[in-house]
Parts: sequence; structure tokens; C-alpha cells
Amino acid sequence: MMNDSIAILIDCWKRKKSNLNLNILDFINNSPFIKTIILASYNGRIEPRNLWYQNYEDLFNSADTPAEITNLYRQYNTLFYRTENALPHQTDPGILNFVNKDKFQIAMHRKWELEYYLELHPNQKNIFVFGGAWSICVQERPLGILNLLNIENINIFTKTSCIIDLITPIPDPIPLPWTLIDSDIYQLTKHIDI
Repeated sequence: MMNDSIAILIDCWKRKKSNLNLNILDFINNSPFIKTIILASYNGRIEPRNLWYQNYEDLFNSADTPAEITNLYRQYNTLFYRTENALPHQTDPGILNFVNKDKFQIAMHRKWELEYYLELHPNQKNIFVFGGAWSICVQERPLGILNLLNIENINIFTKTSCIIDLITPIPDPIPLPWTLIDSDIYQLTKHIDI
């Protein structure tokens, strides 16, 4: 049985001819060990009245939030104020409007946000990273795999049916440093020099 886990959804934009977002939601809905879902949509339109973003606001800007975290929130927060329609991408409505009352859903963009959340939830040690594009965004975004590597005491996973690449096909099996642990679920087994 898998330990309590977080799923990070990176750039789950509206895509034609792809079951990616349906695969992600199906896996999340059928995985009781996933306790938290983080929406990490970059370069896209923000919907501040949405559940994901309201939970973000509640966590990082409440009376109970430590002052240093609230200051970071205020210093770096562009999340709610980027509502221009001219931004190039939009989170898939199926993801954006998804609600699962058994899981905590929150938007995040930055590593310090995740680190603060992990301090509050130390039992959530497994992080699944999903979305697109595998060779760029899923690897390199602020909440992408390369930036998760230096967070201590976490395990990083992915699932091939829950990632997509726009440049090259996802290798099957995914080569080292990934190890197949079940069906199409892989675990990162060693650190990559970055």
C-alpha cells in the first residue's frame, strides 16, 4: 500500500486529441492514498474564484499563517492578478472545475509553497508528478521534477498514462533513474546532477 501522497498537475492545459487529463483524474479518483492535489498551471489564465485558488489564498494569507510565509506570499503573488485573456494557455475545464471532497485541492506555483505545505503535512512523503510536456515543463517548472530533487524526505513518482510530451514520445519503459514499480507507475530512484 502506498503512503499518503500528493499529486502535482503541471500545465494540464486544454489539449485536443489527448486523454491526458481524463487519465489523471481517473487515477486520482481511484487512488485513496492521494490526499492532496496541487494544480501548477503556468503561463495560463487564472480563475481566482475557483476552489484551487481559494484554498491557495486561505493557506498562504490567513491569520494563522506565519508572518514570513505571508510576506513571501505578498512579495511573490501574481497568481490572482494575472487574469488577462491574452495569456497563451488555459487549464482544461475538466481539471479546473474538478472537485473531489475526499482530497485537498490547491493551486501552487513555487517550491517554497510546497515546502511550507509539506511542513504542515509531514506524513505526505510521496509526490506524483503529472502533466505536459514531459521533456520540458514536467521536468523544469518550479514544481517540476528537477526542482523537487533537493526537497528532503520525499519520493518522486510518475505514471506514463498521466504524462505527455509534445516533442518526443514518452519512452516505455522510462529509463534510469526511473524504476518501474507497478504497471505504468515509476519511481525516481536516484538523484540527477543538476
